Amino acid sequence: MSGQALVVEHLSKTFGGEHALREVDFEVRPGEVHALIGANGSGKSTLIKILAGFHQPDPGARAFLGETPFPLGSSPDAEAGGVRFVHQELGLIGTMDAVDNFGLARGFEVAGGRIRWRAERRKVAKLLARLGADIDVRVPVDTLSLAERTMIAIARAIDVTHGDVRFLVLDEPTASLGGPDARRLYDVVERIRAGGVGVIMVSHHLDEVLGIADRVTVLRDGRRIGTFGKAGLDRDRLVELMTGRRLAATEVPAVARRDGEPLLSVRGLTGRVLDGVDLDLWPGEILGVAGLFGSGPEELPPILLGLQRRRAGTVRVAAASPGRITPARAHRLGLWFVSGDRAKYGLFPTFSVGENITISDLRPYVRTGVLRRRAEQLGAQEWMRTFDIRPPSSAVNIMQLSGGNQQKAVLAKALRARPRVLVLDDPTRGVDVAAKAEIHRAMDEVAANGTAVLLCSSDHDELARLCDRTLVLRKGAVVRELSRSETSADVLGDLVL
Repeated sequence: MSGQALVVEHLSKTFGGEHALREVDFEVRPGEVHALIGANGSGKSTLIKILAGFHQPDPGARAFLGETPFPLGSSPDAEAGGVRFVHQELGLIGTMDAVDNFGLARGFEVAGGRIRWRAERRKVAKLLARLGADIDVRVPVDTLSLAERTMIAIARAIDVTHGDVRFLVLDEPTASLGGPDARRLYDVVERIRAGGVGVIMVSHHLDEVLGIADRVTVLRDGRRIGTFGKAGLDRDRLVELMTGRRLAATEVPAVARRDGEPLLSVRGLTGRVLDGVDLDLWPGEILGVAGLFGSGPEELPPILLGLQRRRAGTVRVAAASPGRITPARAHRLGLWFVSGDRAKYGLFPTFSVGENITISDLRPYVRTGVLRRRAEQLGAQEWMRTFDIRPPSSAVNIMQLSGGNQQKAVLAKALRARPRVLVLDDPTRGVDVAAKAEIHRAMDEVAANGTAVLLCSSDHDELARLCDRTLVLRKGAVVRELSRSETSADVLGDLVL
């Protein structure tokens, strides 16, 4: 069976009358990397969740491993068929080490009623070494880099203790990784492919798709547009296939915007990683912050918003020195935060889409102490139209949306509050090219209206496209400040190393 393809035919799925997938055919062959791409809401996540057994398909779908029927919508059958999954959230318990995380999935080797810890550590280290990873398996995984945690999740998925592994599904494996870490992961994928395992890779990084995939399947609005060999494909063609149109070029403001006094002024900011950072941010300016994960950019937003205490330094917002900053005080000062880690910082998972958007400021909808639900719903729908959030129903639970549509809702929530300073941490992580363009246009518009924007991003093209200036961090310190004319993805890629 190891040489047989996984074939899915006539796959459809509806949620509350809305079609997420319509008669989709899909095939992945042994030893190939098959990219699955599409705009947010195109059906990628639904297809993967049906394969993994989280959702049941609509009647009429069927699948095969070679000539053998393969039941869809069943986690045990996926496991028995040798189909393994690494989801974007990884599914690791951060307070446990790699050995414990492996053991939770497959159990432990026991002798005399006791776990053989040395044997377990050797086994896990050996599995990681096969992927080219040298990781301390005894430390809590949340102390490791994101790239190392990703490799642990992949090694756990392809552990043959559960039986033969025939296909590996990677859902946005590099969404949160910088260039060098992403390249390490490509090497891991090549090792897995060389062993005859078919790899299904869901990705929004089109350059990555063109570099590593053998074939590409494109979904749009729940339908399969086609499957293509990468010969003859380029980024523009993939964008056109995903969106049904060519993206128009967006005008880039040519001059830095510095009017009046800085809205945000930071001196000597020090945290666990940050080491004496100084910065000034003017009204209408977009200031970028670049650096590898672990070098400080990911620590700056939570300190500024009071989500993490600073060890030293001062923060001034519009000439006010608030002392110790809390999230509530930051909001009162006009600081709002949008994170790519929307599950941790952005979403109210039990709320509807509309409620997630309007919760930033309910005052326009309150009369005599009563919340006017109809007015709130109409206000939310206006923002949903602005960001083309799909499905276009404000009553739908936020967790039923694709990741990209969730992210647009989080941004809409922040912009409703009319922030003086908008702090962004990888705001387009896991977002397709069309949604990314929408978010970029929104950032340009709010800056043009006088909002100061601080953009911490691992996407160097994004920084080069948007920022008037960019600070480069290395080991927690600013090592370079670049003007717009000096900034490019290649230059940033060299400087952050």
